[in-house]
Amino acid sequence: MATFTDPAELARKLQKIGKAYNEAQPAAVEKVALQAKRILVANGSKYPLHFGRKSTKLSAKYPPAKRTGDGRATTTVTATPPGPWKFVEKGSYRHPGGWVIRPRKKSKRAVVTPYGVFAHVHHPGLRSLGHPWEESRPEIKSMAESTYAAAMAATFSKAVR
Repeated sequence: MATFTDPAELARKLQKIGKAYNEAQPAAVEKVALQAKRILVANGSKYPLHFGRKSTKLSAKYPPAKRTGDGRATTTVTATPPGPWKFVEKGSYRHPGGWVIRPRKKSKRAVVTPYGVFAHVHHPGLRSLGHPWEESRPEIKSMAESTYAAAMAATFSKAVR
């Protein structure tokens, strides 16, 4: 632990610590967001979804950290693609009238599927498959606190030297 006898030296060190904190905060926030994304993708991969012939991979994204009005750095982790995440988390309700499939050309009224020709599709609904987003929240919270604290502690120890 450093000791200071000169007030000017203490003021310089505190200024250096403040500057280091402001510079390191966005990087620490982005590090936490990356770890949160990894946790969400790992939990989301337990629930494979198939729309049509393709399987859909549940993922997440985040923009670079931005400063708020009070000087804090923030970013938002967003589920991608949002539709499949909603199906996994909440399911979907039954559509009694069916979905109307709009043909690509105006002259066609029906759509050819592997199961026949249809003008509309009756959708029975989908129950929730699980809750990967909600299950990830406690893990992300504990990880975020420890990761951010470790990044800031490393920054402070470098700044004090």
